[in-house]
Amino acid sequence: TEAVLGIMDHAKDEAALTVNVLQHVFGIKVHMLTGDNIRTARTVAHHIGIPAANVIADVLPAEKIEYVKRLRSEGEHVAMVGDGINDSPALA
Repeated sequence: TEAVLGIMDHAKDEAALTVNVLQHVFGIKVHMLTGDNIRTARTVAHHIGIPAANVIADVLPAEKIEYVKRLRSEGEHVAMVGDGINDSPALA
């Protein structure tokens, strides 16, 4: 007998509203940086309204730091929200 089990994190209920307000009311570009695989990341991003072009998946903590640094070097103002220990370096 074989079985397949799939488990996926769900975004918080208010995530879609927050992303919508940031993008459409304040004109802020929202990006998703995640260690999750691209398929999962794009699915979650789609559900909360983040454009697929702004989804960066399979990212290690050090790569998150570099992405934030790159955005800043391009003159972008960056705010980051993280939900895990792997986000700590980029939040610092």
